[in-house]
Amino acid sequence: MSWICACAGRAAPSEGAAAAAGGSGACASLNITPRFIQTWIAEGQGLHQGLVQAGAVESLGAMPLIVLTRGLTAEPDPEWQTHQTGFLQLSSNSQGLFADNSGHNIEYEQPLAAVGAITQMVEQVRQHPPR
Repeated sequence: MSWICACAGRAAPSEGAAAAAGGSGACASLNITPRFIQTWIAEGQGLHQGLVQAGAVESLGAMPLIVLTRGLTAEPDPEWQTHQTGFLQLSSNSQGLFADNSGHNIEYEQPLAAVGAITQMVEQVRQHPPR
């Protein structure tokens, strides 16, 4: 659980647990509940195994794939951008979308971007159902 301490240590003192849990303002008020913290810890404990499994995927074929990427960053992160591009290369039917006015929590900061991406994916799958 040292990753929790490391993550919490990056939060500004004035932001406290809300920032450590990935949010601020209205976003934080939705996040900071006992259930959220329990889920956050469980996700962290399974993170390594999930990353290993995801790293083993070499191709999704022509499966529809949308990668929704944050637009706001403190400074450009070439490694993050490389990962986003790598995700797009997993499918021959992929599309990159950007939430230009959002950080990591797109679903709170730009909910219409998240809903739009989900709606677009549902439409794609309905037009070309898996066989």
